[in-house]
Amino acid sequence: MGMERKLRIGFIGTGGIAHTHMHAYKSFSDIEVVGAADIVPGKSRAFLDKYGLIGARAFDSAEELIRNVEMDGVSVCTYNKTHAECAIAALEAGVHVLCEKPMSFTLQEAVDMVRASRKSGKILTIGFQPRYDRMRQKVDGMIESGVLGKYTIYRAGEGAAGVFRAERS
Repeated sequence: MGMERKLRIGFIGTGGIAHTHMHAYKSFSDIEVVGAADIVPGKSRAFLDKYGLIGARAFDSAEELIRNVEMDGVSVCTYNKTHAECAIAALEAGVHVLCEKPMSFTLQEAVDMVRASRKSGKILTIGFQPRYDRMRQKVDGMIESGVLGKYTIYRAGEGAAGVFRAERS
């Protein structure tokens, strides 16, 4: 049985939410984090070193990462105003993109991102994972079934036992 190669992932932006992405990626044996970029000098290297990724390459710009590292996908974890420019650059370079939310700063940027994805044939997805959460799917099913009656506000959260509250308006 032949060994398949790992999916090569990079990071654009290494701040707070990037750590959540990294923990998720590190839970898969078929993913290799190969590089990271951050506009704060030294931050991407410190991020990679924190996770023991000594062989992964660090850069001070998204452009350098995209130009110099062969990647299958990239997590865009920058501040909101730069999501579109980073995602579009990666898509145009033939790299799949997982972009943190919000997708973009303006509607036109969102349109441009989708166009870049379609033109490149690469996947663009937005990091809004609660839609896949088991609890969210259960609540959605309850709402759709009408078992809760007619409500206008539903709030769900996670805790030791999970929390769900519906409010009549």
